[in-house]
Amino acid sequence: MKPSKDSIKTMIQKCSNVILKEGKAITQSEITRRLNLIIRGWTNYHRHVVASHTFSYINNTIYLLLKQLAKHRPKTVGGD
Repeated sequence: MKPSKDSIKTMIQKCSNVILKEGKAITQSEITRRLNLIIRGWTNYHRHVVASHTFSYINNTIYLLLKQLAKHRPKTVGGD
């Protein structure tokens, strides 16, 4: 058994909304907090199935989304 394709798609969509849509207006710590809630809930629900490949796929997808956000997020001005 493994998580359904619809479940995976919904999970990635929720994370994508937090990262790409809300991520531009909220702090990095808030993004992390919201993602932790989503990821922890989903993984706890699916912890009894054989899903290591699926978890790896979702991990990679979230990494790519965060990388995309970091590329387009304004850099803070600070300095020496």
